[in-house]
Amino acid sequence: MNNVSKRALQIGSEITVVDAGGGTIDVSSYKVTGTTPLRLEEREAPDSRLAGSVFVTQAFENFARRKLDGSAYGDEETVSRLVKDFDKTTKCVFRNKNRRCTVAFGSYRENDPDYDIDSGELVLQGSEVADFFENSCEGAADAVRKHASASGKTIVFIVGGFAASPWLCSELKRRAEGLNLEILKAETMTAKAAANGAVSYYLDHRVSARVARWTYGVYCNVVYRESDLEHLCRWADVYTDITSGKKYVRGGFRTHVARGTVVQETQTTRISLNRWFTTKQAQTSISVRLVCYKGKKTDVKWVDEDPLHFETLCSFSASIPASALIQGFRLGASKPCWSCNFDAVVSFGTTEFKCKIEWKDSQVSYE
Repeated sequence: MNNVSKRALQIGSEITVVDAGGGTIDVSSYKVTGTTPLRLEEREAPDSRLAGSVFVTQAFENFARRKLDGSAYGDEETVSRLVKDFDKTTKCVFRNKNRRCTVAFGSYRENDPDYDIDSGELVLQGSEVADFFENSCEGAADAVRKHASASGKTIVFIVGGFAASPWLCSELKRRAEGLNLEILKAETMTAKAAANGAVSYYLDHRVSARVARWTYGVYCNVVYRESDLEHLCRWADVYTDITSGKKYVRGGFRTHVARGTVVQETQTTRISLNRWFTTKQAQTSISVRLVCYKGKKTDVKWVDEDPLHFETLCSFSASIPASALIQGFRLGASKPCWSCNFDAVVSFGTTEFKCKIEWKDSQVSYE
């Protein structure tokens, strides 16, 4: 792998990392944009599948319980011993579905041909063991297919504790045949690849751009316009704000970053918002919710277009001083009210979102 690394880490090279762990198989793709120092940009939004090694063990356990039900070996203690041996031995060395495998659980005196028990071992057909891996193999292969580059060869590195499985690696290569991929497994232990990568990112900031996995934005109420046909169709959601007297349409959604957008590490996005208040206080608290849309619509503007796929990620707030409030009057009346114009600012270019509220006080910006 060290010899390939020099070729992989050239400007323009495209790399996919398959982190095969216990619970999930995570796939990320990068393009090398610089070598001194190393700089990477995400090509695709990262993909995560619930297909880690624990699901192989779970599939075997379910199989063992069904197979041994009604036998002298279907008790909890025996099944537990079978699962432990499968997890530590059989699963780790399995590599050929045309050869039988055994899972040890007792002494050589334990025999029952009706249940494939031979000398204290449960005998399995290789095809049965391959079935236990099916969800993991197909999940990994499907994610890699989606990350395969259409413009050139992609070098795929398999890391993580589950990468030690010969069957997973061979199946991933077989199922990726026909694609312009070079699939490689690390020659050294990579069970802690994710942890090491996190430390490396903190120290070196290798990734300079990332791809938004979902669409991110904020909930909002939209100023009502009689000339807008969409607003007229939403008349049931129109209301009059008791503070300003203005009409708004409930249930709006404004996008910070759309799904699939490449965001630079230093790039920020902002959405201008407004709040009205009946009184002017020394400090006024303003809060904004950052929302994630996980549906398939490409230009969603209203929550009720796909309500089940919106999710609040976090809230962020600020205390606005009285000097930042602008006095006005309720529409159609002489009663005073105050408004605050501010920006919800979010940075999406790192592994963590950074959120803040900015406002102007006497033409000076604060956050």
